[in-house]
Amino acid sequence: MRLADRYGEARAVLTRVSLTALLIVESVVIEGIEPSFLRAGQVRTANSNEAQDAFVSGLRALAEHFGLFDKRVNDRRKDRRTEAARERIDVV
Repeated sequence: MRLADRYGEARAVLTRVSLTALLIVESVVIEGIEPSFLRAGQVRTANSNEAQDAFVSGLRALAEHFGLFDKRVNDRRKDRRTEAARERIDVV
């Protein structure tokens, strides 16, 4: 039941992103279908670019929802940017 609950949560998250994200992520992750945008050497079209964007957005939304991003890494990046900005101000 826990897996079913997680699957239901994942589908809800992906549906909020877009139906395209839901369909692409499910077809890649669950069904193992390799979309053309993941194949090397394929000609890029507007449709494949949109599909890739939906795939990435869906994976990002899932990672955020399930807490897979390391918040400490993001905090360190922010700290480095803040430090760099302070150094630029000090130089000027």
